[in-house]
Amino acid sequence: MANTFSQRLKDFIKNDLWIVILDILAVNLSYLLALYIRFFVNGEFRVSVGYYVDYFWRIAPVYTVLAIAAFALFKLYGGMWRFAGLNDMNRIITANVVTVVLQVAASMIVLALLPGAQANRMPFSYYVIGAVIQFIFVVLIRFSHKILLAEKTKIANRKIETVPVLVVGSNELGRKIVHHLEDNTVFRAVAIVGKDSGRMMDGIPVISMEAIEKTVTEKGIKAVFIAEKQMTKEQRDQIRHAAKDIEINDFTGYMSNQTGFIGNKMVFDKFYAQSAENGRKIVQIVQNKPVFNGRIAA
Repeated sequence: MANTFSQRLKDFIKNDLWIVILDILAVNLSYLLALYIRFFVNGEFRVSVGYYVDYFWRIAPVYTVLAIAAFALFKLYGGMWRFAGLNDMNRIITANVVTVVLQVAASMIVLALLPGAQANRMPFSYYVIGAVIQFIFVVLIRFSHKILLAEKTKIANRKIETVPVLVVGSNELGRKIVHHLEDNTVFRAVAIVGKDSGRMMDGIPVISMEAIEKTVTEKGIKAVFIAEKQMTKEQRDQIRHAAKDIEINDFTGYMSNQTGFIGNKMVFDKFYAQSAENGRKIVQIVQNKPVFNGRIAA
């Protein structure tokens, strides 16, 4: 039991203590900034309402404890924030809504118990502005690591020569495949085939079925990944004809199986084995660099 507690304490100090400290700063700085934004007029804070600053410092200790407890209740600690996603954002939003209620309640209770208080609550704008600033701070604390890692990966990937591919499907499945290829393999989608031709999807142009053959030639497409489940036989035949002599991989089952991801090594091996010419080009790209699970080693 003692060893378990000791290990948990070490993990907390290593992974979450810095987040707790930043949260303590965030929840207090947010509402202090809100107060100054509300009463900062003509280059100075209105002296006539200076008592609100004193009230803030009396409320802060109580609110800090309540806010950190609410964040813990909504599991904003102990997460692997480099993988933060929509579910984490939903918990952050809910937790911040709860903390707004706690801020209002704490301020009213503290001021009610404070002898000679000149107000029974803080200004309404204080709560609104403070809540918005706090939400921004809490999101940045948790998502900044993921954003920085993503940018670092993009910068590193720009130095690697990649293999241009075409993704068929301007839908959520297509987006997932584009991101997966970009993050984990040497393949890069240079165009997406879909109904929204003429538009962009994650910075990649969306083209029509009729433009496939031209795109294959102009962009030097080496493989096609199908991510559109609702395609007819005629449309599939049209793609095969337009992308003749190009490896076509159908991944319409992507993210629907138990593993939830494309087997990168399988894609790479299949692409290499069935297309000798393209395989030789890939070998030239990764010469003297081993490939693990479809990704060039650093």
